[in-house]
Amino acid sequence: MSSSSEKALENKNRNSITIIFRYADGKDILLMCLGTIGAIGDGISTNCLLVYVSQLFNSLGYGKTRQNNHNFMEEIEKCSLYFVLLGLTVMVVAFMEGYCWSKTSERQVLKIRYKYLKAILRQEVGFFDSQEATTSEITNSISKDTSLIQEVLSEKVPIFLMHTTVFISGVVFSAYFSWRLAIVALPTIFLLIIPGLIYGKYLLYLSRKSFKEYSKANAIVEQALSSIKTIYSFTAEKSVVERYSLILDGTIKLGIKQGIAKGLAVGSTGLSFAIWALLAWYGSHLIMHNGETGGKIYAAGVSFVLGGLSLGMALPEVKYFTEASVAASRIFDRIDRVPEIDSEDTRGLVLGNIRGEVDFRNVKFTYPSRPDTVVLKDFNLKIEAGKTVALVGASGSGKSTVIALLQRFYDTNAGAICIDSVEIKSLQLNWLRGKMGLIGERGALLSGGQKQRIAIARAIIKNPVILLLDEATSALDSESETLVQNALDQAIIGRTTLVNLSSLTSNNKLGLRHID
Repeated sequence: MSSSSEKALENKNRNSITIIFRYADGKDILLMCLGTIGAIGDGISTNCLLVYVSQLFNSLGYGKTRQNNHNFMEEIEKCSLYFVLLGLTVMVVAFMEGYCWSKTSERQVLKIRYKYLKAILRQEVGFFDSQEATTSEITNSISKDTSLIQEVLSEKVPIFLMHTTVFISGVVFSAYFSWRLAIVALPTIFLLIIPGLIYGKYLLYLSRKSFKEYSKANAIVEQALSSIKTIYSFTAEKSVVERYSLILDGTIKLGIKQGIAKGLAVGSTGLSFAIWALLAWYGSHLIMHNGETGGKIYAAGVSFVLGGLSLGMALPEVKYFTEASVAASRIFDRIDRVPEIDSEDTRGLVLGNIRGEVDFRNVKFTYPSRPDTVVLKDFNLKIEAGKTVALVGASGSGKSTVIALLQRFYDTNAGAICIDSVEIKSLQLNWLRGKMGLIGERGALLSGGQKQRIAIARAIIKNPVILLLDEATSALDSESETLVQNALDQAIIGRTTLVNLSSLTSNNKLGLRHID
């Protein structure tokens, strides 16, 4: 098979509804089988009821049965018993339908969410720098996309199976009660199906447009909340609200169109009364000239009309299957993505006795999101084991990039980075990062000097051989800076240390390297 054929087959499988069952195991398959049996039983039950309704109507019409002169009340009691037994059966199959599909949806979506988050945390840092995976896109997938899949599994699939069963059994039972009436009524089924098809297709089109508009509106809200202080500073609250309202105006128009379409679709069910008129007229002829009974004609008509209406309700559910398969495809694309730098890769060397010598050799680097901007070119730096070197330069000069490359958040475009004369690309990644401790510009939980001292403790508790200080005191006041600097002076003793500084203050005993 050619590569193009394989790709076409893969895309076809991606768009198939079966993709949402990717993580179904043996227990899930059993639950889905039981749930399907329950949905089919639930769908057939309506037409089974009509069998006994037909008998009941005939008994009521005759006043007593003609065969063997059975007592009239005995026949009615028999039908009533059938109703009770059918009701108990429906309770069981409806419970199977609801419980089994809800249970398996919870199990499968839990696996999808776990696999998705695990795959995202496995990706290289460059993956998050690009527009390929924004924060909003990732959070949207793990919440909305998985919720859509869960809704389809727990509700839409059993509803579709139940309505489809009502349609199929309705046609079969209608033919069983009166095949002549079923043949005459069969062409009218399109009057019940076509409005549902048109509504489902148009609603899918509107829902996609509405999703795009709401995504734009949500992006404005996210930007506003993440920069709330800036908005307050420039008194831009009114501008944000106006932009948000402008986008929501478009969604209102889409909502009106959706309401009109829904109204027409629901109103079209009135065609069933016209079909009833046809069935009543032709059924009366069958009773008069072909010996049909009133109960069977009634049951045949009800079975057929309910079957047609059920198919009209089942077909719009297909749009949710399409949306769920698209959502699952987005998620599985992330899960299947092989990272360029795999944090879970256990291959690579593990040095038995690491000294901590660091050597940058003719390194060239550009960020994946900005390939035209060279950050480092022919960069060379050697740090002897146990020594401290400070990189001094303005913001954007590449100091933090050096630390990121040393931790192998990115790979170099050219050149090599070595630890103890061994290139870091050949080392096991988790082991490599475990030998380093990073203290950044500011922590995430506390404030001021306390925040940085917590960051120092977090780094030192790993007992790293190499210590990386990225502007560790730049965001502190003078008092906090003194306290933190004293802690750092103790932390760097006996460790290979790389320090990033925007400017040199009282730091001495440092090997200095200026980055332009």
